[in-house]
Order: sequence, then C-alpha cells, then structure tokens
Amino acid sequence: MNKKLYSHLIFGTLVLTSLFFGNEAVSADSNTQIQESDKESTLQNMYNSHASGYLYTPAISQANGGYVWFENGQPFTGFRYYAGTYYWFENGIRQNNSWHTAWGLTYYTDQDGRAVQGTQVIDGKVHNFGSDNTYYERPVQGYVWDGSPANGGYRWYENGELFTGFKYYAGTYYWFVDGVRQNAGWRQAWGLTYYTDQDGRAVQGNQNIDGKNYYFGDDGSYFLRGETNYRQTVNPNINVYGRPGLCLQYVDDAFNIGSNRSYSAKIAADKAGWNGTMHYDDQFPVGVKVPVYWNLVSKDDGVNYGHIAIWDGQGGFYWEGNNSSTPNYFTLDEMKQIMNGTRSVNGHYLTEDWQTPSLIGWSTSLEGHSIADHI
Repeated sequence: MNKKLYSHLIFGTLVLTSLFFGNEAVSADSNTQIQESDKESTLQNMYNSHASGYLYTPAISQANGGYVWFENGQPFTGFRYYAGTYYWFENGIRQNNSWHTAWGLTYYTDQDGRAVQGTQVIDGKVHNFGSDNTYYERPVQGYVWDGSPANGGYRWYENGELFTGFKYYAGTYYWFVDGVRQNAGWRQAWGLTYYTDQDGRAVQGNQNIDGKNYYFGDDGSYFLRGETNYRQTVNPNINVYGRPGLCLQYVDDAFNIGSNRSYSAKIAADKAGWNGTMHYDDQFPVGVKVPVYWNLVSKDDGVNYGHIAIWDGQGGFYWEGNNSSTPNYFTLDEMKQIMNGTRSVNGHYLTEDWQTPSLIGWSTSLEGHSIADHI
C-alpha cells in the first residue's frame, strides 16, 4: 500500500473517532444539564406555588413512581399520614424497608414505605411495634413467634430478652429456657420441684412418672409434695357443717359415712386397727386425704374419747368448724402446739378439759369403709 495513502487513512479514522465520541460526550453533558435544569425549574415552581401533598414530579425523582411529598413548596422530611397509614419521607422521597427515628422513638417502614405495627421479624430478629396505632418500637413481650425451630417457632420474651423460668399462659404454667418452652421434664424453682408434661404444662395431683407415683398438690401451686403409694377412693367434702367437740361427726359427714358410725374417735381408731388399715406412725400419705387419730382423755371422767381430723395430703389438717361449714385448718406444727396446750382452738386450749394427748396414727378406712387404696 502507498505509504501516503495509508497515512491519510489513519488520520481520517482518528478524526472521525474524535468527532463521534466527542459529540456523544457533549450530548450526555447536555442531557444532564437539561435534567438538572428541569429539576431546578420544577422545584422553583413548587416553591412559588406553595405546593403541598404527594405530587407527581418525575423531574425531581423517578423513585416510587415519580411521586414526591411537598410541604408549603418544600420537599418534606419526616412522617406523613397518607392513604390510611404513615409513611416516612426524606427530601420528599418515600423511604422503604428502613429504620427511622422521630420524637425520640424508633420506627420501621416496610417495602411499601408504610410504618409497621405488631410483631415483626426484621433481618432475622423479632421486634415489637405495638398494636395501638402508635407504631413505635417497644420491648418484645410474651409468647411471640420469631421463627425459632422449637415449638412451632414461638419463644417467650420478657422486656425484650429471652426468658428463663415459669410463666403463666393460657390457663396454666409453662417452663422456659432461653425463651424455649420445655416439655416433659423436672424443674427447680424457688427451692421447690415441679414437673412439666409433654405439652410443657406444669402438672398437678397424682402423677405416674417413669413408673413412680408422685403428688403435686391440687391447689394451683404445682410443686412436688413427694412420692405416693396411695390413691383416693372417696374424696371428702371438707366444707360440711361442724360443731366444736363433735370431731368424729364432722369427719364421718365429710366422707359421707352412712352406716356403722362409732360413738367416739377412739372407737373409730380401734375399728381401723381391727381391720388392718391403721398405720401407727406419722408418715402421712402424700396427696391423699385420710383420717388421723389421737388419744385424748377427758379430765371429767377419765375416758379416752380420742380425737380425729382430716389430713389434707399436703401438710395440714382440717378440724371441725366453729358451728360453721368452714373448717379450722392447721399445719402439722400448729397441730402439735394444740396438742401440747400452747395454741388455742375456737378460743379454748385443749388441755383445759383434756389430758395425755398422743398420736395413734392414720388409716385408709373410716368406720369400716375404704377411703384410699395402696397402689
């Protein structure tokens, strides 16, 4: 090829290339200048007209379909109520999926820019924004779904922290560890022992656990009283009418004994001894209500009439009421004080009219009627 021709071709190519890209650069700069000019012009028009509201102004922003919030001609920053809820704007632009602070409180707007309420899981963490149309974040509280793997994704929160311990929920008590409900197993709290079943609920009454029988009370306290080898066959009505001095009548009425009633508590105790249901000790059964007998000799005639009360299966005794259907109730220690004359009953001390009180024992029958069985 002719060297001169080749040089002309190279020169021409360079010139054309320079002209082409140079025009493109000019065009891009011009477009930017036009866009900025349009934006400034639109902002000036909004300002001059004191425009307010969510206005279609794509010259200012293409975000969110080209809408921008104005207040008195200025792009607005902050919350505004619109279409039934609150939105957060910055320089008029609606902010989506983001945290915001206002009035010293924290808020979150969702993918559509709306302030959220209720329990929300955001970036894998649970948050509470209330349910009273206030929208601000507050500590997570209660049994809340947070997507955790146990118990259907629920965990217990207390003041925003995962909770360990007992909590009352849906009519009973549950045990939680790091927010997770614990199901079948033994629990320790307040120096006492409890058991929760396969659904995590604290148990009451008589329970067979791993082949052993235990009693957890029946008064809503749920703690373990001990192992038991007995079950109740007749439940007494402790709120039958009682009169001072008529202890056997009260106990017979409570257990609804309709026949073979004895003249005195000592005779009733002898009956239990004769039929082999008397236990001559103070190892009262856990979780079972049974009659307990004492020797009690009258100072008037020297006869041992005895005394009888109902062991409640938990650590105390029901004693006939004072002309009332509300019985007296005494703990084991209080009963010992009554028997040694240091505690009064219905305004009187037992030792005023009686002497040589001593425990006989307890029985699983009353007047020949079975009231509890060995298991």
